[in-house]
Parts: sequence; C-alpha cells; structure tokens
Amino acid sequence: MSRRNWYLLTNSVVLAWIVLTVVAVTIHRFVPQPMWLMVHVPLLGAVTAAILIWSQHFSDTLLRREAPAGRAGLGIRLGLHTVGAGLVVAGVLGASVPLVIVGASVVAAAILAHAVGRSCGTTSRRPWCSSAASRSAPR
Repeated sequence: MSRRNWYLLTNSVVLAWIVLTVVAVTIHRFVPQPMWLMVHVPLLGAVTAAILIWSQHFSDTLLRREAPAGRAGLGIRLGLHTVGAGLVVAGVLGASVPLVIVGASVVAAAILAHAVGRSCGTTSRRPWCSSAASRSAPR
C-alpha cells in the first residue's frame, strides 16, 4: 500500500470519530451522560487517534527511520485504541462498569505500546525493548 493510501486509511478512523462526535452532539439530549459523551467522543476518539497516527509519522520523519513495528504496528495499535474507546463509550452509555474497565485497559495498552515502540529503535539497549533490537545494536 502506498504511503498516501496508508494515511488516507488511518486518517479515516479520525474522520469516523469526528462523524460520531457530530452524532453525539445531535443526540445528546436523549442519552444518559450527555456532557461526558460530547467531551469524550472527540477527545478519547478523534484526538487520541490523531495523536497515535501523527506522532508516529513525525517521529519517523524526524528520526529518518521507521518505527520498529512499522505501519503494521501502528495499524494494530490504532485498531486496539478504536475498539477500546468504543468499549468505553458503550460502557458509559450502558452503565456497565466492567465494559468501561476493559475498554480503558485496551486503550491504555495501545498507548503504552505506542510509547514503548517509539522509544525502542535498532540501537536501543533499554530493558523493555525486544531482545532482537538489543542484539542488533552496535556494541
């Protein structure tokens, strides 16, 4: 997949969250937790997804090397984030605390994986980085 098509695909996730924000603003009078919904759909959904996408893009560009997991890793993290955020929203609207906890845990895992992945490179000797990256590091 070309770089252009990849970013069109990943940014369509952000666009979907923006559309859901418009829906949330439209239906907020008819759902429980209307203020929570109108704040968290754009922030937890659109803004966080955009941060995941564009922080990888800019760090790859500025460091002049691709992240260790590359585009596939970003796709997995973005998918996890989207599922987790959807679970959080569904849990809050459905008053299901376990669903909120599972969704928040999935979002946290995706963001933690993103942060750790950005800090590990081919020359990293950090203990939390993969052993393959550490073995390939120059001594």
